[in-house]
Amino acid sequence: QSGKAMAASFVLVFIACAILRKFLLIFGVATPLEGMQYTLWLAIGFILIPQYNDVLFSGKPVKLFAITTGYYMVSLLLVGAVFGGWA
Repeated sequence: QSGKAMAASFVLVFIACAILRKFLLIFGVATPLEGMQYTLWLAIGFILIPQYNDVLFSGKPVKLFAITTGYYMVSLLLVGAVFGGWA
């Protein structure tokens, strides 16, 4: 079971990274810092805000929100920096 979950997670992360790369190309990002800046705004709009809605409506603990959302945000910022430097 966990092997299937890991494989599915890998595929989903790969898709998310491909979509982020496409956005950064459309925006004309040319440096790691620009990649991180655009990624931060995308992550706030499409990860942080919807995740916080879970806290508001489902009773998810704020601490769990901070851990999981923080992980996603930091991971995507690093990917944004790599893609920005790769341009």
